[in-house]
Amino acid sequence: MISRLLNFPSSLNPNLLKVINLVWFQCIWWLLILFQSQAVIGVLLLMAIWLWLTPKVRSDAILILTIMLIGMLVDSTLMTFGVFIFESYANQLVIPFWLVLLWGAYAGTLQHSMSMFEGRPWLCVIAGAIAAPLSYLGGAKLGAVEFGFTTFTTALVLALVWSVIFPLSFIIARRIQQFPQQCVA
Repeated sequence: MISRLLNFPSSLNPNLLKVINLVWFQCIWWLLILFQSQAVIGVLLLMAIWLWLTPKVRSDAILILTIMLIGMLVDSTLMTFGVFIFESYANQLVIPFWLVLLWGAYAGTLQHSMSMFEGRPWLCVIAGAIAAPLSYLGGAKLGAVEFGFTTFTTALVLALVWSVIFPLSFIIARRIQQFPQQCVA
């Protein structure tokens, strides 16, 4: 019984795994946007479940940690320049941890539900410039973040940032997949 449970993820259909990954990300997005810091434990549990399900556990784990660090730097810079305002983090230099986790969840989709963007840099530029500002706008509408500038200016800044971040994420994912096993151990 236990061996069947441990081997369960390897028997998942790859297309079903992509759907699970998409639903997994959406659950995390909503949890973090609606409950922010109160959702951290639940989100960490969901991330652990994903790392159990994924056939790419090594590259997903490294990618998640890498993108979390990059995201922390990017959004902390935007916060420092007043693009984002987090009321309880007014005098902080680093974004809230729940937002860092959201970057990690995003990273968890790169090799799975968003893999259709792999190898399509111009599509990544366009998708990043459109989808990311909409995601942040949704978060602002639900009270997770405030914008320090007009919605148009913030959307323009986010479009520029994410037109670079999104294609860069796939380059990073590809490089991580190419790491020899010895480098990680």
